[in-house]
Amino acid sequence: MAISIKRAERRVSLCLDGELFAKYEAAEEALREARLKSATDGRMNGGVAAAEKKVFELFEAQKAASVTFLLRALPRAEWDALGEAHPAREDNELDTEYGFNTSTIFDAALSLEKPVTIVRVTDHEGVDQQFRPSEWAALSADMSKAQHGPFQVAVNLLNGGVNEIPFSHTAYKSSQGSAAKSK
Repeated sequence: MAISIKRAERRVSLCLDGELFAKYEAAEEALREARLKSATDGRMNGGVAAAEKKVFELFEAQKAASVTFLLRALPRAEWDALGEAHPAREDNELDTEYGFNTSTIFDAALSLEKPVTIVRVTDHEGVDQQFRPSEWAALSADMSKAQHGPFQVAVNLLNGGVNEIPFSHTAYKSSQGSAAKSK
C-alpha cells in the first residue's frame, strides 16, 4: 500500500460588508439597554423582543454577506521557496523571529496559482464562488488589517505551525460512555 497525504486545510470567513458589523454592535447595545430597562421595570419588556429581532436580522445579514475561503498548506519546498523569495527585513523583529518578510509572504502564498493555497471560496450557503488566486491581490488591497489578519494567521499555521489532531472534549466525553461497559 502506498502512503499518500492530504495537506492540512483551514477555513477563513470574510464579511464583504463591513458596515454591517457597526450596525450589529449598535443593535447589541440597544438590546442591552432594552434588557436593563426590562429588568428595572417589568412593564417595559416590549422593547426586548424587537431588539432581539434586530440583532438576529443583522447577524443573518452578516452571514449572507460573507464568503468562506478554504486554504491549504503548501508543500514544504514551495513554502521554503517563498521564504527565500521574501527574506526577513533586517530592522524588523517579527521578520527576524519568523525568518521571512511578514508583510509580503502571506499575500504571495495566497496568490499562488500552482500549487494553490486558496482551494475554494463558498458563499454562506456553501455554494462555490468563482475566485482565482490571481484576484487575491486586489481583494487583499481593499481589506483592513483586521480583515486580513485571519488569513495571515491561517497561512502561517498551515505552513509553519503545528497541524496535529486536536484534542476534542466532545469526542472524549462521548467515548467515556463505553468505559463502564468495558470491565
